[in-house]
Amino acid sequence: SSASAGAAAPAAPVVSEADTRVYIEAFRCPITQQLMREPVVTPSGHSYEGEAIRKVAKEMGFSPQTKRRLRAIELVPNRALAD
Repeated sequence: SSASAGAAAPAAPVVSEADTRVYIEAFRCPITQQLMREPVVTPSGHSYEGEAIRKVAKEMGFSPQTKRRLRAIELVPNRALAD
């Protein structure tokens, strides 16, 4: 007989409603306030919806959060949020 026979499976982690809201907010673009479909990250590490931040970079030329110069070519897909 197996030593693990009859052992209870580990309980699933409990995620509170507040935790769920925090997770959802991590996927919300600071520009559009919508959940990101194409998250990209700036050189400073901030994530935005790709279309929105490309427009800001083109029209304003700087990051809305750091106020540093920003060019669309510097944006890269945010694989951590996309996956």
